[in-house]
Amino acid sequence: MADVNFVMSKISDPFLRVADRLMTLKGLDEVMNGDGDTKVRDYSVMRAHQPHALVIARLAGNPNFEKLAIDLKNAGNPMGNAPIMDEGWPKLVDYLCNHVAPLV
Repeated sequence: MADVNFVMSKISDPFLRVADRLMTLKGLDEVMNGDGDTKVRDYSVMRAHQPHALVIARLAGNPNFEKLAIDLKNAGNPMGNAPIMDEGWPKLVDYLCNHVAPLV
C-alpha cells in the first residue's frame, strides 16, 4: 500500500498544483505562457496549441503578448499545419490585437 501512495503522490501533487491555477484566466495564462511550470507550457506548445496559448495570453492581458506572438509562431511542431500557420498566424495576431480586448 505504501508503494501505491508513493505513486499517487507523484502523480497528484504536480497535477493539483497546476489544477489550482486553471480556475482563472490569469492562472491559465500563467500555466500556458509563464515560466513557472515549464513542463506544462512546453507540452502545450509542442502539441500545436500555440494559437490557444496566444488567445489566452490576449484575454488575460499578458504584458508579453507581442513577444509571445513571435515566439509561439516559431515554437513547437505545427503537426502538419505549417502552411496553415504561415498563412493564418498573422491573421490571428492582427485579429487579437485589433478586435479583442483583454478581459482581465
